Amino acid sequence: MKNFLIVLFFSGIFLVVGVLCLTKAEQLKQYLLRSIRDGTAAFNPFPKYVKSKGYIVVTRIIGVICILIALFSLTILLKGFVQ
Repeated sequence: MKNFLIVLFFSGIFLVVGVLCLTKAEQLKQYLLRSIRDGTAAFNPFPKYVKSKGYIVVTRIIGVICILIALFSLTILLKGFVQ
């Protein structure tokens, strides 16, 4: 039962991250650009990359991958739970 809850928890996290990456990619980009201008993003060495259209594409690809991971783990979880 403990493994069930752990997999369910992480599947939920991947699902939320995936949906946010797919639906809020532009808002994430604007947030990062705003933090670069404010100087609060000293950790971000790629401001030119964040400004490019490729950033949005990669963010959406990451979203799709996260959703696939969530669905795959939930499928495995349900197969083990049903048997």
